[in-house]
Amino acid sequence: MVGTVPPVTDRSPHGGGDDGARIGRRAFLATGLSGAGLALAGPAAAAGSAAARAAARQSPETAAATPAASGPFTQMPLRERFPHLPAIPLDPAGTGDTLSRLETRAAQVIQAKQGLTHPYTLAGRTRTAYEWLYGATSSAPGTPLDDPAQFSIGWTTLPDAYRDGAPHLDAWAASLSDADAATAQFWPTIAEHGTGYNLILPERVTPARARQLRRAFRPVWGPGLEASAAAGGLYVVDLSIFESLEPQTVHGAPRFTPATVTLLTRHRPTGRLTPAAIMVSGHRGRPRRLFARGEATDGAWLYALQAAKTSIT
Repeated sequence: MVGTVPPVTDRSPHGGGDDGARIGRRAFLATGLSGAGLALAGPAAAAGSAAARAAARQSPETAAATPAASGPFTQMPLRERFPHLPAIPLDPAGTGDTLSRLETRAAQVIQAKQGLTHPYTLAGRTRTAYEWLYGATSSAPGTPLDDPAQFSIGWTTLPDAYRDGAPHLDAWAASLSDADAATAQFWPTIAEHGTGYNLILPERVTPARARQLRRAFRPVWGPGLEASAAAGGLYVVDLSIFESLEPQTVHGAPRFTPATVTLLTRHRPTGRLTPAAIMVSGHRGRPRRLFARGEATDGAWLYALQAAKTSIT
């Protein structure tokens, strides 16, 4: 995100000082302890010492090109090196509070990791979840999971996360191994849990949009999709925008976000949305594959559903 933090004011008793309005602690953007230390020095010190030293190092041309501070809040001298960095408000009271909360959070994470006590057998070796994820065996990150249910390896027993999730484990695991279960769970999972990532709204397909989609999905566009479109019961989640992203290689492994266009049919009595066809593509639309329930193999359909969920979340 490029831009500046809006001047959210905070005149609560802990605001402190005679500086007037200040950025609320929720607007503070952590930039590491070095940035926090500079913030703790206070606006006057930041402007009078760090800014002065940075200005002394700048050539006249660089100084002229450096964006000036706008508004009542002092800026850190970071624009020369990071010209697109969002604004970092100087909030001494809020910074101290943030660091204190982060320290508490770090202690909570340690306890959660120590709660990873359930044993798992991977590639013939049995270890606790903690040992697999954080112990000596973590130096072998290529060890695959043998069963979808083993994705619970990240569930801690603190306080009752593992116990609360256990009744749902078989159903969730089925979404990775059973094509019928995965199809049935696809939209309810997004509708119930997807807002934690984003607000994904399916688009109701109009006649004009149907003509576009009919051309794009022509090899798999069958009577079922045609009937749903004619009855006004066809919906689409179009995330083809991700075709603009190039794949990356991280530690020798490819990393990418699939671009997907998912067609869903609406069951009138219940209002349930069911995925019927999915287009999956990569950078600049290459390669592009079409998958339709009933035509694709179970394995291919499971892949398409996971690709769609990946791009949605």
